[in-house]
Amino acid sequence: MLSLGKVCASAALLLAATELAFAGSNGLGFPDAGASIRKLNRQAVDRFNSASSDVRRSQRHQQQKRKARERAFRKERLERRKKQDLEREIQQR
Repeated sequence: MLSLGKVCASAALLLAATELAFAGSNGLGFPDAGASIRKLNRQAVDRFNSASSDVRRSQRHQQQKRKARERAFRKERLERRKKQDLEREIQQR
């Protein structure tokens, strides 16, 4: 899984590539760099999207594990209560 630092680095690279692309399009240099800047920009977007996807997948997995633990706990508690009720009923007879 990519860390938040890598996500931020990808976003920073995306911003830098965009700024360079604007500088090149304004005639401030980089006459041949337009295609490579767009390629870098696409790669940065892909990395950012991949990192975001990894983060969401990890969060979803953690949520599924938590819900499974909660279900198991509720089921165990219900079984315990049924057992206690049955024992109480037996003692009353």
